Amino acid sequence: MSSETVLIMSHIPPDAKWYLAEIVEEFRIESEPDNIVHTNMVLVRADSPEEAYRTHLPWGKKAR
Repeated sequence: MSSETVLIMSHIPPDAKWYLAEIVEEFRIESEPDNIVHTNMVLVRADSPEEAYRTHLPWGKKAR
């Protein structure tokens, strides 16, 4: 297997309504040499994986 190979090992049932999203936040403090990174898991209600992604992607963009 090459380093460029991507395996997707998940199964999404056709009637799935709940999806799990991971939100990654980076905090930079001007006087500190290190950054702080927090990860949070959020449960998302949507009719498809595409809808979950499309409707919740703006969350990440708002945090900028």
